[in-house]
Amino acid sequence: MIAERKAKWPMFRRVWRRAEMLERVASLLGVNLAVGARLDAGEAIGEATTRCLHCRFAGECRSWMEASECSPLPPGLCPNRKFFSRCKEKQDSPNLAPSVRAGE
Repeated sequence: MIAERKAKWPMFRRVWRRAEMLERVASLLGVNLAVGARLDAGEAIGEATTRCLHCRFAGECRSWMEASECSPLPPGLCPNRKFFSRCKEKQDSPNLAPSVRAGE
C-alpha cells in the first residue's frame, strides 16, 4: 500500500531526502530539532522544512556535509542559517528543560 502511494507521488523521494538533509545538518551543528519544534509554537520548524525542500543549494549543502571538517554554522547560503542559530541559542539557554536539552 505504501509502495503504491510512493509511486503515485513523484516528489516523495525529494521530500524524504530533504528532510534527511535538514536532520543531518542539525546533527552536524549539534542542534536539537526538538528545540526547533518548540520555536514559534512549531511554525519555525515547519518553515525551516519548507525552506529546505525548496532550497536551490542542495548540492552545496551536501558538499558541506561531506567535508571533513564542518564549521559550527551552516554555509552562508543556507536559508535555514537563522533557524539553526535560534535553535542553538535556545538550547544553550539555562531556562530550557533538561529533558529537551538532552533530546528526550
